[in-house]
Amino acid sequence: MRACASCGAIATEATRLEEHLYELMSIPVILVNAAWRVACKGCGHETVLVPDQEGLTAATAVVRVQIPVKLNGKEIKFLRKALGYTAAALGEKLGDVVPETISRWENGASISPKSEAILRMFAAVSLSERAPAVDINYQALVHMKVNPVRNGFDLEPMRFERVKLKENRAKRELWDQTTVTKEAA
Repeated sequence: MRACASCGAIATEATRLEEHLYELMSIPVILVNAAWRVACKGCGHETVLVPDQEGLTAATAVVRVQIPVKLNGKEIKFLRKALGYTAAALGEKLGDVVPETISRWENGASISPKSEAILRMFAAVSLSERAPAVDINYQALVHMKVNPVRNGFDLEPMRFERVKLKENRAKRELWDQTTVTKEAA
């Protein structure tokens, strides 16, 4: 049990949410049976808890780089933050790209196809260990034909669920992409 953030009472009630739309650093994701609504019985204050946000960030990044639609500014910024880099550090990893160029990309300027391909592969390789339940097809990533035009639309929110993975005789819960929709369940 957790103490209420509003009144400090210990009497809280937790309910698992079937689906929860969550904004992860400006990237919308849908969490399937993975988020918890916690309500205080004393004052009625409610909050939603999302487990392992670092793992969710890595899983979201790994899934996004495998979608063959051009990255927009907020997605480039999301990938940079998921990687834990400053604009200068990411620029070095991408091959001497200056921080001002990274900033321009993050603010809507178009990233070159070559730089985008390098960023996608770098993010997939760098974040794969933090998202071990997400499948990565590196060969498909290398040969990906990215749709160069987005026409101003945003992608549908990616969907994630918690799955149990057994490694070295120990089970742990991790994030994985899901295609199950509420209607199909």
